[in-house]
Amino acid sequence: MPILDRTRLAPSDKLHLLVKSFSCQAHGNITSLASDFSISRKAVYAARDAMQTALNALTQDTREPNCIIRVGVDKSQLRRAIVALSITSANSIRAIQDQIPIMYPGCSVSFGYVQGVIIEAQEQTALFNNTIPLANIESIAVDEMFSQGDPVLAGIDLDSGYLFSLSHETSRVGETWARVLNEAKEQGMEPKHVVKDGAKGITKGIEMTFDEIEQRDDAFHAVYLASKARLKLEHKAYRHIAYEAHAVKKHLKASPENKRSVAKSLDWAKKKYADAIKRYTLAAQAVQKIRRAFCCINFKSGELITLDAAQ
Repeated sequence: MPILDRTRLAPSDKLHLLVKSFSCQAHGNITSLASDFSISRKAVYAARDAMQTALNALTQDTREPNCIIRVGVDKSQLRRAIVALSITSANSIRAIQDQIPIMYPGCSVSFGYVQGVIIEAQEQTALFNNTIPLANIESIAVDEMFSQGDPVLAGIDLDSGYLFSLSHETSRVGETWARVLNEAKEQGMEPKHVVKDGAKGITKGIEMTFDEIEQRDDAFHAVYLASKARLKLEHKAYRHIAYEAHAVKKHLKASPENKRSVAKSLDWAKKKYADAIKRYTLAAQAVQKIRRAFCCINFKSGELITLDAAQ
């Protein structure tokens, strides 16, 4: 230590001074220690500070922390994070605003800033999407979704999975569908096949836009509607089974003079019961046939599976 090197203290005395100086807490100890070693009070203070620094170096963990305590973020990175949060999950603007300080400690953004970034990203995306050539699309699927009660008209290329349309509209009539599909047509899209459901607006829009396209109603809705009808008939059959059972009990308890009128009610209940069971059985068989028919189709090629191919 430079200040102690200028003293006449022996190395052992210097070590002794360092130990004693560190224990100096009471008033007057520094002066007393300076007198005992015939040095200045400044030298004693320097010895005590040096001892404190040495002990801190020995006791403190100087290794790098295993967590990042500070993150640097530039404007571009912040904007990318906002856009990513808006499209990767159902985050509101408020939710994104709350998440930014968690992702980037010390960084906060306003509601208006987040909203502006998202709107700008949407506008830039729309401009980019309008430049994409769609001439290679041959098979498409279209359907309607809903956002806050408004229809969103969607279209996808079945081969690549490219979403060529996702238009938020106020209606889903044929004219609206035709306008949305015409926007894709202006980018070169002339598909050969379209998979859709039986919605009248979609059908009309397709026919107004593409003259020679082959329309293929999707199999999902066929199974869904048939299964829905089967379930309805099943519930109806159970109701008539309960009616018939109630009529039987009533007939058994009826007095002789009421037997004839109660018998008519029982016959009617049995007839309705048998008819309900028959209709349900036919519906269940129809659904089973539809599902078996799907087993005969190669969904990749769209062709029927022949007997040779099945073997």
